[in-house]
Amino acid sequence: MPRTAVGHLPDLLARFEDVSKHVSSADKALTNVRATADGLRAALAAQVQDAHRALTDGAQPK
Repeated sequence: MPRTAVGHLPDLLARFEDVSKHVSSADKALTNVRATADGLRAALAAQVQDAHRALTDGAQPK
């Protein structure tokens, strides 16, 4: 006998919970990637500023 939409509901709810868990995990992973990228960007900016300072200070006559 074919299942009705109501008969499919428990399966759909279980799948929805699985999808929600995966989305939550992916969101946490993306947050970590963003934090890492922000940290790397800040470190790179500091390195570039230090290099710029060293080059411009060394180029100026004393």
